Amino acid sequence: MDLSNFDVRSAADEGADLHLKHPATGEPLFAKDGKTPFTIRVLGRDAEVVQKAVQTSNEQRAKGEIDETDAARMVLASTVAGWHEEMMLDGKPLRYSPKNAAVLLSDPRSDWIEEQIAPFSLSRRNFAQNMKKG
Repeated sequence: MDLSNFDVRSAADEGADLHLKHPATGEPLFAKDGKTPFTIRVLGRDAEVVQKAVQTSNEQRAKGEIDETDAARMVLASTVAGWHEEMMLDGKPLRYSPKNAAVLLSDPRSDWIEEQIAPFSLSRRNFAQNMKKG
């Protein structure tokens, strides 16, 4: 068995789409057309950018620059690599950028999104389709 086929870092760096679910009903959410899944592109915990965010947040926390909640949000925001073009906040389009990911996840109204992203990012199974076959 060639263990290089299990390159979790590369798989995590590529990311995977998380189909968001309604916070109350658990029903999958769809774009305006009713057919296109409403998704967020999520990187895995092994992704290089996420590992760097973990290191940075730990350093800032150790220096007292941020608290544990802010550190966790910083890391979680680093897992977001994109989202559906119809994403809106307060009736205005919210185009993906790392800054807007942090804005979205710091908004208490989006706690339900955090609750879906965090476990998705932590499960290597969600990124297995990005690994070599064989």
